[in-house]
Parts: sequence; C-alpha cells; structure tokens
Amino acid sequence: MSEQLDLGLGAAAPVEGEPGRGRAGAVAGSETEGATAGAAAGNEPRSAPPAAGRGPGGPPPPSDEQRAVLEFRTDLVVTAAAGSGKTRTLVDLYAALLGGPGRVGPEPLRPGEILCLTFTERAAREIQARVRDRIADPALLRELEAAPIGTFHGWCAGLLRDHPLEAGIDPRFAVLAEEAADDLLRGAAVETLRRGLETGDEPARIAVEILGLGEAAARLAELVRDVRTAGWSDRDVISRFEARLEEVAAEAAGPLAGEVDAAAGDLVGLVVGTLTTPKAIGYLRDFERALGAWRAARTDDSAAGLDAAARAPSHSWKGVKEERHAVLAAIERWSAARLELAHALQLGAWPALVVSVRAASRAARAARAALDYDDLLLRSRELLAGHAGVIEPVRARHRVILVDEHQDTDPVQDAILRLLLG
Repeated sequence: MSEQLDLGLGAAAPVEGEPGRGRAGAVAGSETEGATAGAAAGNEPRSAPPAAGRGPGGPPPPSDEQRAVLEFRTDLVVTAAAGSGKTRTLVDLYAALLGGPGRVGPEPLRPGEILCLTFTERAAREIQARVRDRIADPALLRELEAAPIGTFHGWCAGLLRDHPLEAGIDPRFAVLAEEAADDLLRGAAVETLRRGLETGDEPARIAVEILGLGEAAARLAELVRDVRTAGWSDRDVISRFEARLEEVAAEAAGPLAGEVDAAAGDLVGLVVGTLTTPKAIGYLRDFERALGAWRAARTDDSAAGLDAAARAPSHSWKGVKEERHAVLAAIERWSAARLELAHALQLGAWPALVVSVRAASRAARAARAALDYDDLLLRSRELLAGHAGVIEPVRARHRVILVDEHQDTDPVQDAILRLLLG
C-alpha cells in the first residue's frame, strides 16, 4: 500500500500500489491524482531538513506532511497545487537520503543509488543544482556529478546503450530529433498506402478513397503515434477495434434503442389529451404510427420515419420542444452506432494499416540505425520486462526512485516505473 499525502492544500487519501522489493519510490507532481507507488514532492515547501554534510541550524523544522515524506517509511505519492513545494520537498528528500541512515537500509545512500527522473533536461539540471547546494561533503559532490538525475528518455537511452544485444538494436544507434522522426513516420505511411494501391490492398484503397493519399497518410501517422504512446501491441490494436465493434453492437441493441423508446414514450405521454386542433392531432397519430413501426423493427428506415414524425409538429405541439429534441438526440445516437457498424469494413481498414505503417516506420528507423523518443521508452519497457538479467541489477543499483511531475507520465513511462519498483 502506498500513501498519498497533501502538502497542506487538500485531503489525503490512500493509493493502491505494490511496495518495491527493497526499494522505495517517490513521485512528485502538481495537482496529480493517482500515481505509481512513490512519494510526491514539488516546488517551494514550507521547510527543509539540514543539508547533507552540514551542521545544525538553518530552516525551521518540517511540517507533519513533509516529515512523513522525509522519514520515507513507505512508498508515497504527494499531491499539492502548482508552486506549493513538491519539487523542493523531493530535493529535501534526496538530500536527507544522503545525509543519514535509517530511511533505506542501515547506511546513508550514495548519489548513484538514487534514480531521479523528470521530463526536461532543464528540470533535471535544476534538481541537480538544488541538491548540490544542499551538500557539503566533497566526495558526495563528486559522485553527484555522475548521479542518474535526468529525463525518462535520457535514462532509457543509457539503459539501451548498456544492453544493445538484449534489446536487439544497433549499439551505435542515433536518437532522431522529433521533426526527423515525424518526417520518417509520415514517409512510411505514404509509402505503405502507395504500395497497397499498387498491390490491390483493400484497406489502403478504402483509406485513400475516403481521405485522399496525403490526408490518409497524416491520419495514419497520428494514429501510430497515439498507439505507441499508449504502449499497445499489434494484437492490442486489432483486438481493441473488434472489442469496440462488439461494444457498439451491444449499445445499439440495448441502451441506445431503449433511450429512443423512453424519449418517444415520454413525448406521447405529454401531448396526449392536450391537443385541440385537427392538424396537431394528426401529427400525434403519425408519430404514434412511426413509434409502433420502430418498436416492431428497429431498422434504419423505421428510425428515419420516427425522426421525421418528431420533427413535423414543430409549431403545433406547444411546450414540448425539449422533449421533441430529446427524441431526435436519442435517434441520432442510435443511428451513429448503426453507422459505425455498417462501416465496419471501412473502419477496419485503419487498424490493419496502423499495424503496417508501424512496422514500416520501425524498419525505416532500423535501416538508419536510429531510434525515436517513443522507441527509447518502448524498447526499454520490453528490455526490462523480458530480461531478468537486466532488470535485477538495475533494481539493485537504484535503491530509491524519485519522480518529479509524475502526473505527466504516459502509460509506457508508468509501466517502466512499475517494473523498476517490482
């Protein structure tokens, strides 16, 4: 069980998580809700412990919330508003871990045993500088210069360079700039579609027919980026599409059709007995016949008939405008689900193409002995998950993991943290 602490700005609540095997995790984030096992700190807290290697005196004693972080008896998540002191408390914890025993094992930690991750090089340099200002011991200062304080991507790049054989990559790999990676991905999408058109590939034909070559390639590149950020496998892409179709079919047959029935029935109940003109009464008879046809057979034609019948009496039925619109909105939702099912073949083109484009872009990067930023994370996750001979030494080396701005982690980064924490 991890704990969630608030730095005096909100309610504390427990957060489920697995404690690390001999390690502890600290997560810092502003206004974050939920995180991996860890402790959260932030920008400017209300107090700080004595610096490692320095004498007594200095700032006032820490608050109860900060003391819980600094004692570090369990994995913690700390939440607070931006600028309230989370990153500063994380720095305090880093210095405290170097300054005395009892928090993680009988001896004080060395800088190389604390893995500190954030999201920008600038933030990493700032954290390192703040820790440096808290340290007086020359030996610790020398070790701090090589301490693992950096970005997720930077740490993952180092991990892959240390284990290229296990990761199945060229040890001399280059890291593509974001713009270059985007160009390569878009080129792979265009080439996949062109090759598909030449070979009679049905998904490629459908995509280009719907959007045109350029727009279809751009859409595919966007989908591939989203899939990679989510950490989905090729099987996930296809299975999630199939699951979505099943979900839509169930919604159309059940809740969405029920919403149409309920809204139409409510409308009839409101107007029956209130209509006085033959025209208004005629509209009611038409609507009731359309509703009966819909309930007898829920088809596109019966839905269209009910829609038309609900629109007809726009000025003859007074005081039921919202109820008529509720019927029209319910029919629209049902029709949208039916359309999604009817276009299943067209929609199915995209998952198949996403898998193809992702494979083509990965091959293009491999041909250049290059990885992009997503590769760094995805390959590291695969490496850590699939090689006990890699992850166990990494876990042993990093006895504490500190994460600043944890709320910004994506699913792959979070998975890496969970692997490291064990």
